[in-house]
Amino acid sequence: MQTTDQASATRLVQLQANTSGAWRNVMTFDVAHDDAVMNLAPRLFLHSQCGENVKLRVIVPGDTAPLVDWSFKQGWEAWDTQMDRARAKAVQP
Repeated sequence: MQTTDQASATRLVQLQANTSGAWRNVMTFDVAHDDAVMNLAPRLFLHSQCGENVKLRVIVPGDTAPLVDWSFKQGWEAWDTQMDRARAKAVQP
């Protein structure tokens, strides 16, 4: 049985997949298990009919910006890294 301290330490995030234009919830998990989920999820989806076209993200429920995104081309990438790259391209002449 969990104590109150253990229960409050749970930090839930969601794995979402985009296989055809819309983001869908795949699963909710404790962020403490992110290594396992982020290692297995791309491998599973690459075996689906979507193959290399699938996009994944991990997001805090209720937030609009993901913590990390995954694509076949880029692998896992932090959202702030993507935003920094987009800003750099915007200021280039």
